[in-house]
Amino acid sequence: MRSNNSLKSAGLFSLLILLALNGCFDSKQKGLSFTPMPLLKGQYVEYVKDSIPYDSFHVRFSILNLNQEGMLLETDYVSSEETLKVKTFHHLEKNYLIDTFVVQFNSEVPFKFIPQNGNFIFESPISNLFMWAEQIDTTDWKTIIINNKQYNVFITSVNEDTILYCSEIPIFNIARMFVNNEHLHVNNYGNKGALSMFTNDAEKVIAGSELPESFKKYLNLDNL
Repeated sequence: MRSNNSLKSAGLFSLLILLALNGCFDSKQKGLSFTPMPLLKGQYVEYVKDSIPYDSFHVRFSILNLNQEGMLLETDYVSSEETLKVKTFHHLEKNYLIDTFVVQFNSEVPFKFIPQNGNFIFESPISNLFMWAEQIDTTDWKTIIINNKQYNVFITSVNEDTILYCSEIPIFNIARMFVNNEHLHVNNYGNKGALSMFTNDAEKVIAGSELPESFKKYLNLDNL
């Protein structure tokens, strides 16, 4: 009797394992729901480069304000030698394109750039990150581990770029990205509490032709 019970238990255990494995194998084909969190004032997310220490380089994105027209986004590029802060307003109904921005190099006086003809300044990579999320295939997902934390990610590839979207990460919903030959992965994020890192409130308003070459290089503004 004991032997038969053991065999029955073993058979049931094997069946449960088989069912569990089948569930794992079928999960990608069945798909996984992608429900990103809404944009909120105070959200922030921070990325680091692969295989490069945090103090050597990291980039932080923060939503400073949000209304029906769009969001005020601050981007801080921080390295051991210098910092570059960029504040941009993204129009939600116009594919997140930008019409004004403020830049500050280290602790110098910020430059506020306003286009002379009222058109958009440039096509920001940030706009692409938002728009590419609309191309997510919910059957193309996998689980990855970053900084000892597990994320379910959805893979989107556009030309030579690849983005791994994750619904629990605010703003861009991105856990890892390979964009413009840069490999970045999420390091820290939060749903509230973001504050501006600009250290000088005074702004010098300039036109496109007056923008310093150093800023053009950092922002890839080749069309100015």
